[in-house]
Amino acid sequence: KNHSHRRRFSSAMVFEDDALTVVIIYAFAFGPIIPLTVLHVFRRDLQWVMSVYIFSVVICAVGWEAWWNFGICDGDPVDVRRPSETLNKYLPKSLNWLINSMADGTVCLIAILILNLYRKEPFRSPSFVDAGVVALWFVFQQILAGALLFDVNLTEGTLSRAPFSPLHPFWNPVASVGPADVNIELTWILMSLIWYPCAIFIHRRCDTSGRKDKLA
Repeated sequence: KNHSHRRRFSSAMVFEDDALTVVIIYAFAFGPIIPLTVLHVFRRDLQWVMSVYIFSVVICAVGWEAWWNFGICDGDPVDVRRPSETLNKYLPKSLNWLINSMADGTVCLIAILILNLYRKEPFRSPSFVDAGVVALWFVFQQILAGALLFDVNLTEGTLSRAPFSPLHPFWNPVASVGPADVNIELTWILMSLIWYPCAIFIHRRCDTSGRKDKLA
């Protein structure tokens, strides 16, 4: 009886943890939508932020989320790699890639905020310091997310190769947080190398367009 009680208690705790994980992921994915929409409508000088967000979601989806989600190239789909019934129910494979990509977009929005905290108009000109800060933030958030959200929930199966993760599974050193975490962190480093110059380009394009509209 005691063993049965412990199993029931353990199962309940796992469900609560998984439910909290679902809430956090959905909040992280959809939280910026209303503020972004308000900025886009009422602040023409900040409309570039919405463009960067959309770009971020698309590149994350194409770069790795869709590949890992469906197991496109020599990998297992997420519902096989994820033993949690709760996550598979509320984050089904058909939506998981999009929700995760939107959450990744939020990570990129936070990068914009971080750069603006210590430098005025950081996207007007490139900076090696800013590029390093972006890379550090991207890697740090992935380590944090792996430790808090996905370490227990993605423990089975094989991760697919992806455009932003070409070395997996040929090179997959074991590290401290979760399966294939080194490759995932390298994915975010590659993302930073692409995202930062593209964000500057988008900012410049939108800024130039805004100035032309004012002159007209």
